[in-house]
Amino acid sequence: MIMKKYIFPILALAAVAFAGCAKQEAPVEDPVNGRIVTITATLERGVTKVTTGSEVGKFAWEAEDTIGVWVGDSFVPFTLETGAAGAAAGKFVGEVPEGKEIGFAVYPYCKDDTYADGIYTSNYSSGWWPGKMGARMYAPKANAANEYKFQHLCAYVLITIKNVRADCKYVYLESPGGSFFLTSSPTADLTKEYPKFEGGVQEQVFVELPEDHSKISFYAPILPGNWPDGKAFKIKFFQKDDFDFEYGKNKLDSEEVINHVGKLTTGGVINRGEIVVLPEIVFEGGTASGLSATIEGGLSWLSGSKIGLWDGAAFTEKTVSGGNVAVGEFEGDIPEGATVAVSPVAGVSIDGNTLTIERSQWDYNTGGALLWGTVGEPVSAAYLKSVDFKHLGAVVRLTLRNIPADTKGIFVECGARPFFYFNGTADLSAETPVITSESTNEWCWVKVPEHTGAIASWTIDLPILTGEYATPPWGFKAECYNGDDYGAPKTSNKPQSNEIQTDGTIKRGDVFNVNLTFEAL
Repeated sequence: MIMKKYIFPILALAAVAFAGCAKQEAPVEDPVNGRIVTITATLERGVTKVTTGSEVGKFAWEAEDTIGVWVGDSFVPFTLETGAAGAAAGKFVGEVPEGKEIGFAVYPYCKDDTYADGIYTSNYSSGWWPGKMGARMYAPKANAANEYKFQHLCAYVLITIKNVRADCKYVYLESPGGSFFLTSSPTADLTKEYPKFEGGVQEQVFVELPEDHSKISFYAPILPGNWPDGKAFKIKFFQKDDFDFEYGKNKLDSEEVINHVGKLTTGGVINRGEIVVLPEIVFEGGTASGLSATIEGGLSWLSGSKIGLWDGAAFTEKTVSGGNVAVGEFEGDIPEGATVAVSPVAGVSIDGNTLTIERSQWDYNTGGALLWGTVGEPVSAAYLKSVDFKHLGAVVRLTLRNIPADTKGIFVECGARPFFYFNGTADLSAETPVITSESTNEWCWVKVPEHTGAIASWTIDLPILTGEYATPPWGFKAECYNGDDYGAPKTSNKPQSNEIQTDGTIKRGDVFNVNLTFEAL
């Protein structure tokens, strides 16, 4: 097994966001008579941490992320503002004692971290990891705009394991070719322009898995430096953080599990901010789970897209891992007898071969192109079953930008053409099923997800009917409102409009991209 090295000059990451240090035993005490300070945190070259399910190299601050800011004699926790997750530049709020000035910052925050004579010591993970890992970053004192520019202190290994058994609680990592994993009190000289961690490493570590782990991805922080090619890297699976509970041993009643061994390919050096990517591993003692799905015509899955697996009696709902991807992965066990999959799930029912969808024109926040498919054989013998989703109609992919902060609903209209439908049926036994409906209208009301601050961009799929429509092109327009209907106060300055071009016919599988940018009042 060969590991691949991806080089990102400045890149931060975290397997799962969380605050505090691994062995925090007492609550953090707030400063007395302090003042509330808000700062902005980003990365010096505009790219920061990778999160579970994200594409390597993509940025996202996560809810409850906490950084530590040095105030002269201690670190003070600053926590990401509510609703600010997912932004490239996150706003962090903390309470600073009166009379003290804020200095440099580190991520993640740990109350046991120390700083003296220019040397920063991280105590975030001591000994073997009892749980989840995070990035290790440092930012010099904020600039005149009160903005922190973070840089990396270490490198990372990205590990993805599929088909993990429910009773597997720990993964054991070992690098017998030399100490590799950051665990116990690494140090960094912050007097240098680009500091990096030194020391604080060991050859092995147990990693505790999350509760829902049919597939796991995590980033293990490692020490940058000279690492010649060919160093061994091992992964083993355990029921407990104890060597007597390894899969494959005689005392365990379990299937044989192959322990994966790979060679590290580095080119001789691993720099801070680099990610060494291990090819995906399949837990060979587990039960196949998960589903891989594509959409006819190459339509991508939006973040949060949901599907329902029909077993003849009920739907089992699953949410896509990641988003804006052509091939969506839906993790977890597939219900026995599941033969049909649909998307979205809200308002959809199946009776025999008849699929029915019911929704209100006043509530399109569930969105989604109306899709269906049959559950096929695994695309990988060890892991995923597959569904090739087909369209039951057409779809408008509506991208709305600069949605004002106080917007609760958006009125969408399509040039007096009754495209939108609210109750419809399709015969799934037909060679090419198509949705039909007598309940149509030229407008619908799109509810906006809960948010704080303006929404820079939001995309939703609106299903529309096929058929012949006269006098193209057709104009779409939209307005923002602070309420549940268009009797509420407007929040956008004027109706925004966009035209779609057709030959007068809307066909099954057609996708029309509509982009509208609002102007706030």
